[in-house]
Amino acid sequence: MMLNEEVDDTEFFQQDFTTASDWELFNARLEEIFHEWKLSFGQAGFRALQHHELVRCEWNVQRETIKFTDVELEVAHYRAILPEGPPDSQPGCQAFVDLMSIENDYCVAVGGDELHPLAQWYGLREFVVVAPVKKSISNESQIRILMSSVHIAVAESSCDVPVFVQVMDKVQNVFLGVCESGSVRLSFDIVHLHLTPPTCKYLSGLLEVFKGKIGIAYVDPVAVSVRFTYSLAHFGTSAYVSERVIPFAERTGIEMASVSLPFGVAIDPLAKLIVHCTWPQVADNVVVDSQTYSDFDPMTAPLWSLRVQLEDTPVCYLAECLGEYLQIVDSRRALTEYFSELAFGATQNLPGTHNPLDLLTESKIPSLSSVLPTIGVGSGGSKKPAKLEGPLTDEQLKDMLYYLFPDAEKPVPRWPYPTISGRAAEFDPLKIKSADPDSLVHRLATLLALCNAYFGGKRALAQLWAEFTQEMRYRVERCIQIPGGWWLTNHRAGGFLGMCAFPKWL
Repeated sequence: MMLNEEVDDTEFFQQDFTTASDWELFNARLEEIFHEWKLSFGQAGFRALQHHELVRCEWNVQRETIKFTDVELEVAHYRAILPEGPPDSQPGCQAFVDLMSIENDYCVAVGGDELHPLAQWYGLREFVVVAPVKKSISNESQIRILMSSVHIAVAESSCDVPVFVQVMDKVQNVFLGVCESGSVRLSFDIVHLHLTPPTCKYLSGLLEVFKGKIGIAYVDPVAVSVRFTYSLAHFGTSAYVSERVIPFAERTGIEMASVSLPFGVAIDPLAKLIVHCTWPQVADNVVVDSQTYSDFDPMTAPLWSLRVQLEDTPVCYLAECLGEYLQIVDSRRALTEYFSELAFGATQNLPGTHNPLDLLTESKIPSLSSVLPTIGVGSGGSKKPAKLEGPLTDEQLKDMLYYLFPDAEKPVPRWPYPTISGRAAEFDPLKIKSADPDSLVHRLATLLALCNAYFGGKRALAQLWAEFTQEMRYRVERCIQIPGGWWLTNHRAGGFLGMCAFPKWL
């Protein structure tokens, strides 16, 4: 009784040896992720891949982050989004069928995001990658422990999707993987060598390595596919580089029927030309490739293909001009912020405004007569308001206005509008938001984009818009025909003329 009173069972033997370790918790979480992604339900009902289908399709990626001790790992599930189709009677595991398919040999992305190396090398439509988030895994013990966890999780979850672990430096693209289906286990191993052995530079040496991995005497011919790749990155001349021509620039001497936006590139958009010479599915007993002799002559290759790799950010004149022009779509700055003389009441004391009734309809934007005396038919110099001082010079502004209103240029206009003979008179609802080629709106949009990009930015754009709206109002008030105005249908004329009569926003 004395011993029973002195010994307290609550203070001894409290350690629970059934508590899971960090490694067991990691394995359980990895297995749980495979169940959540439904990788353990098998791949029933799948069809064979078509030629280069993995390159053309989109990819769905699911990601989860887990920790093992102090290492943070990312588990990513890659799955190709393929169009629906009747499943083929393909036996066995989907991954095994993809590996043996020749339709996706030498998968190379033709544009956009590069294809994942595993899909490019093995032609897999679905796989899982376990990779460290920050530091790379290069310790041999850590690699073995992580691969053991993957093997356990794959076996416990009956996952028949290949699972890979990225090790070593990430730029080396070293992946170790496993795929299990029933009683068959397939291991994916990569050996990284600093120097290529001389025998492995030719097909004869590679076949010896391949047959040595089989483990049994293999006498049947081996089907191989061979591809030579030649890359041309340095070109002798920049054949695609073009000079930027800006209409209405100083001393250009433009005498053309129409004015267009600058087009071309400042640097060669071609970064690389790649030629592939391919021998698909050749038996090893009909060709010889060794250190002394080779049957693989690129000129005799049965299949040639050419790829063009473009620069990531080429300097394109047209894209640069239109990009800057579209940036001002949401601008809410008024014309008076650029030209204070256009404020309300600024033109009340100008000469020629003696009739008090004219003040009710007098435009607050000055006439073009000070800049272009011949524009504004009938103006007769009745009023001489102050001229707008902006980035555009008098010569540039005069040429631009002659381009918009060629009937004001005497004796022969340089930029006449095309004739409208044969133009359909019926209303086309598909062209509500578009202008006819070389019409007044088309020319105005071109000039506004040029002013914004090359002649002073928004202030030059505002200067041209003010002069244009003043001339439009002058013509409307005096019933003068507007050249190039066949686009003004009954559905759009009222709104556009009202905008020209009361311009406020850019």
